[in-house]
Amino acid sequence: MSESPVLPRDGHSRVLWRNVAGAGAALQLARAAVGLARPLLVITRDAAAVARLEDELRFFAGPSLPILTFPDYETLPYDQFSPHPDIISQRLRALSRLPGLGTGLVITDLATSLQRLPPRSFVDGHALGLAVGEVLDLEQFRLRLTAAGYASVPQVASPGEFAIRGSLFDVFPMGSEAPLRIDLFDRQIDSIRSFDPETQRSNERLDRLDLLPAREFGLSPESIRDFRRRFRVRFEGDLTRMPLYRDVSEGLAPAGIEYYLPLFFESTSSLFDYLPEGSLVAMPAGHGELLAAAWRDIEARYGERRYDIEHPVLAPAEVFLPPESWSSAVAGHAQVWLAEPGAAPVPDTATPDLAVVDCGATEADAVRLDARREDTIRGFAARLGAHPGRVLLAAESPGRRELLVDLLRPFGVEPRLVAGWQEFLADDAKVSVTVAPLASGVTLAEPGITVYAEEQL
Repeated sequence: MSESPVLPRDGHSRVLWRNVAGAGAALQLARAAVGLARPLLVITRDAAAVARLEDELRFFAGPSLPILTFPDYETLPYDQFSPHPDIISQRLRALSRLPGLGTGLVITDLATSLQRLPPRSFVDGHALGLAVGEVLDLEQFRLRLTAAGYASVPQVASPGEFAIRGSLFDVFPMGSEAPLRIDLFDRQIDSIRSFDPETQRSNERLDRLDLLPAREFGLSPESIRDFRRRFRVRFEGDLTRMPLYRDVSEGLAPAGIEYYLPLFFESTSSLFDYLPEGSLVAMPAGHGELLAAAWRDIEARYGERRYDIEHPVLAPAEVFLPPESWSSAVAGHAQVWLAEPGAAPVPDTATPDLAVVDCGATEADAVRLDARREDTIRGFAARLGAHPGRVLLAAESPGRRELLVDLLRPFGVEPRLVAGWQEFLADDAKVSVTVAPLASGVTLAEPGITVYAEEQL
């Protein structure tokens, strides 16, 4: 492969990457991040693009590069619904790791990057740790878990829950893939094991566990007191007619409470505040229009909800970063702008600190193979034979990979099976095939490689 794409020279410079169509964006970002001694935050157009980009980045980057996703709530602004606990768990895991992340990729969408977040001190201050052999005061630990937002239940099933049964203490930590069971001998921790919440069977033994807060805000008596005070100052009217105020006063977390997060804190942070110094930010070249559209959507939702006296809402600028604040936060980081082929010119490309680079990554031509039409397969086989460089066919599953090989074999094409992108690069076969979750393919002018995604075949 050719050398890595050009990156910004210092903390305030910008680079515009042209021609990063199809899977080319993921490929170029993965190449840039590998070996980079600082994190790269990638902001996509929308939430749907996050999952697609994550799959593509994992394929091109390989297992050694850390990839964190900061997902959206999957609710509309001011909805009276709360995100699924798994989403909150993933967000908190990302926030806890971000400040100390030395290298890797972080993915989110533009609308999510507008959300105001708890200050870093909250995530750090409510992290709890336990180790085998420690003495544990169950009552004190229960109070700390409750203050961190964990819910006491008869049997844990979801992140953010805990259950105490005699000498057994079960907890499902936020950011964890499985719940953990702590077995006490008197007051000392005898063992920590992960377990299956359905069968209750213990699995892996651990030496210690680290607990993140259960929510992006706390429910300690102090947090509830501060929330009540700020709520009374912010909203007028009969508080007895406001269910959200009553629920929080009783230590509950009502649905939609996430859009009142600023009332729990003296000040809030943004995702950019969690980034280590010197981090890079990559985003669409047309992010200005996307930013304006996202803010219009937020204001429209606010306009629909602002007159509900039983469910008063905070103004957009209290819950989200206004466009000018977002732009100021981004300006503190070096930036990579991604422009697809044919994209409209960026207005300030003449700015001295904006370097323009042609990545030469165009989307591979679509080829429609029909197993019932021999001519389509013969034509594609001929195209592969005439291709001046190398080709990688990316199938959706092992079964589809074998079907593709069987279709091409009668026409003299025998693709070599490779485990992934790195093995493909290390090989010299003209045509290879692998299993990869690519939504679209890419053609690299240099070094003459074409990747066909199955959706194009």
